[in-house]
Amino acid sequence: MDEKQLKALFERASKIAESVPQSMQEAAFNRALNLLLKEQEFEPDEQPDKKPTGHAKPQGRKHRPKTGQAEKVRFTPKAQSGRPGPKAVLQELVNGGFFKSPKTIGDIQSHLAKKKGQHYKTTELSPTLLRLIRDEVLDRDENKNGQYEYKSR
Repeated sequence: MDEKQLKALFERASKIAESVPQSMQEAAFNRALNLLLKEQEFEPDEQPDKKPTGHAKPQGRKHRPKTGQAEKVRFTPKAQSGRPGPKAVLQELVNGGFFKSPKTIGDIQSHLAKKKGQHYKTTELSPTLLRLIRDEVLDRDENKNGQYEYKSR
């Protein structure tokens, strides 16, 4: 690369850097210059293939190699648990008339465990119960023990 080409690259990098705020101009100039210099390393018909800008996230779990193995990371599909989510289970209970009488979250958990064989934590059920209240599917009142009891509207 001769002096004339280098001067042209500096001018291009300078123009690019002018488009950013003053506090970032030095960093922008350096970055632009680096990119322009890399472009000059390749002849126009030897440009490397450009990678797509959007990165697709791989689905599944990462399998990391054990120490001493190659650094390749492979993906396998996620296993399906077969357990329905809290929304599906609670909607099924609503449709089946379970909430005709008031039920605490403990009653709901106990029913699901004993009758359906499905175990859900309170932290899994409560957000869905709140959505059902906001969607006016269920109503809730506090009982004498300070617990909410959920019932159909």
